[in-house]
Amino acid sequence: MTQPGQRIRALSLRWCSDRARRRLIDPALADFQAEFASARRSGSRQRLLLTLAAGYLAIDKVLVIGGCGDLRAELGSWRPAERAGARGGVWVGLVIVALATALLEVPHLANHTDLSVWPSIYLIPQALPLSVPFGLAVAVAWTLRGAARTRKLAAAVLGVAALASAVMFANLNWLVPETNQAFRVHVVAQLDPRDDPSRPLARGVNELGWSQARERLRQIRARADTSEIRRFETSYYRRFAISVTPVAIVVLLVALAFRRDWTRGGLIGVALGVCVANYTLMWSALSFAQFDILPPIAISWIPNMTCGLAALLLAFGGRAAAATAPPASSTR
Repeated sequence: MTQPGQRIRALSLRWCSDRARRRLIDPALADFQAEFASARRSGSRQRLLLTLAAGYLAIDKVLVIGGCGDLRAELGSWRPAERAGARGGVWVGLVIVALATALLEVPHLANHTDLSVWPSIYLIPQALPLSVPFGLAVAVAWTLRGAARTRKLAAAVLGVAALASAVMFANLNWLVPETNQAFRVHVVAQLDPRDDPSRPLARGVNELGWSQARERLRQIRARADTSEIRRFETSYYRRFAISVTPVAIVVLLVALAFRRDWTRGGLIGVALGVCVANYTLMWSALSFAQFDILPPIAISWIPNMTCGLAALLLAFGGRAAAATAPPASSTR
């Protein structure tokens, strides 16, 4: 069986410096392969899947750190087209995220027409895991075309995507459960004034932090209800997967951007299609959980694994369009 990480190392040969490979990527890959070999010898499929997921997340972090280090060393040499592309992408991304977040609030306002508008602010954090990857996708499609389609700028957008994933991880773990609960408490107080405000409102699945969710999962497993266990495990692992969605989508779009010379509209259309497909798979995960075909952790990661596999196939599946090179100097 081929050791995992070989294609990632081949990719690093094209995108990262020798220093980053020697000091960061190669040691991380060696550790990952050793842990993978140990998990395979144990014979536990669950341990093997967890090792693969944790290993690839660690390698992704190392690649981003190495790419950001290489990028920082070259920031002073950015060309005007790269600077203009980066500025345009930032503004487009911010506008799209703001508009998408506002649109995601509309259904909640429509369902609670008797409430004032300001309580919907509580629900902004839960909209961000959907609106941020969408905004990043459109921003990448807007940026990586023409003279701005360079490896340097591609490394920059991958770094931004990794930062967005870290923020989404913190958002889903600490902020979303509390703001969702605050919204529910406010709605109950408005719709049923007779309810005792001193009585704590029981938290649902989306109002649990990860430590609380683990405790709830232990309680559900103790009841030995297989269908309920699979649904809750899928919901639990899906949170981790959603936090990595910005990286998964951006990696695929970067690979697509270098396959051919896209028009801006064409690449934006592809970005919209990637987002729709990813979100459809994401929200279908709970439906898949009722079929005992794959472990819940695998079901939860299907959207991101699909993006990653497609990106690898694009990166190594033939000749890609060359990155735009600086124009040669001419003499008169």
